[in-house]
Amino acid sequence: MSVGAFHPRWFMHYAHQDAAESVQGFRDLGAKVMIPFHWGAFRLGDEPEGYPAIHVKLNFPGAKIADCGEVIKL
Repeated sequence: MSVGAFHPRWFMHYAHQDAAESVQGFRDLGAKVMIPFHWGAFRLGDEPEGYPAIHVKLNFPGAKIADCGEVIKL
């Protein structure tokens, strides 16, 4: 699920979902594995580095957070 570049929320909500919305989308789809992406490549929003992944883990502890370049076998 895409997550990242979501602060400031008043502006970014048009194009980017925050962590809570990403988790809700995962649940709505009935997916089995959540791997958040579209965060950390380069800075677009005002959130601190790594914040999207940390926030996803707080909202959904079962999410798999990939390290840079890591391959996750499903």
